[in-house]
Amino acid sequence: MMNRIWQTVAIANTPKFEAVHSTALEDKEYASRRKGLIHFLSITTCVILCTVLLTNSQYRIYIVVYSILSVISTLTRSHNAHKESLLAAINTSMVTLVLTCSGVISFYVLSQIHQWQLIYVIGLTAVSDIMGYFVGKKYGKVRIFPQISPNKTEYGTVAMLISPSLAGIILSISCGISFQPFWTAIGILGLIGDLWISSIKRLANLKDTGTLLPGHGGILDRIDSHILVLSVASYIFT
Repeated sequence: MMNRIWQTVAIANTPKFEAVHSTALEDKEYASRRKGLIHFLSITTCVILCTVLLTNSQYRIYIVVYSILSVISTLTRSHNAHKESLLAAINTSMVTLVLTCSGVISFYVLSQIHQWQLIYVIGLTAVSDIMGYFVGKKYGKVRIFPQISPNKTEYGTVAMLISPSLAGIILSISCGISFQPFWTAIGILGLIGDLWISSIKRLANLKDTGTLLPGHGGILDRIDSHILVLSVASYIFT
C-alpha cells in the first residue's frame, strides 16, 4: 500500500506530469478568456440592438420578428441541449433583453399616440392571463407544457387564446368601438411571451425572475405576456 502511494507521489513530481498539468491549466485559462470574450461581444451586440430599437423605430419590427423566431426555436428545442450550448444561452439572454426593451419602448410610443388603444391592448392581455389561469385551474387536466410551464393545461391555454377575441367583441358591441383584427392575435402573442419567460426560469432553475413584488415574483413575471403583445401592437398602430 505504501509503495503505491510513493509511486503516485513520484509520478506527480516527474517533469512529464508537470508539463501535462501545466498544459491543462493553460487550456482552462484559454477557455475562460474565450468565454469572457464571447460574453463581451454578446453584451456589445445587445447594446447595439437596443440602440437601434431606441433610435430607429422602422427597424423594430425586424428585430421583433427575429426575436419571435428565436423564441419559437428555443421552446421547441431540448432543454438539456440548450443548456449545453453557450451560443444558445447568449442568444437567449440577448433576445430577452431586446424583447423587454422593445416592450417598454412600445408602451411609451403607444401612450403618446394611441392612449385608448394602449388601454385596450393591456386590458385584453390581462383578460387572457386571468381567464387562462382560472379556467385552467378549475377545468384543466392535461399539462401541455410540462417542462416549460407545468401549470399550463389544455383548457387554460384555449381560454388564454380565445378570451381576448371574445372580450374584444363584447367591448366593441357595448362601447360602440371598432373591433381591431389585431386583438385576435393577443392570445397567441401573450402565450409565447409567457412561455418564453417561463423557459428562462426553468433554464436558470428559478421559480421567479425576482423578489421585487412579494407573492408575485419579479417584474418580468408580471409583464411576460405584455412585452411581445406591445411590441407588435406599436408597429401596427403607429
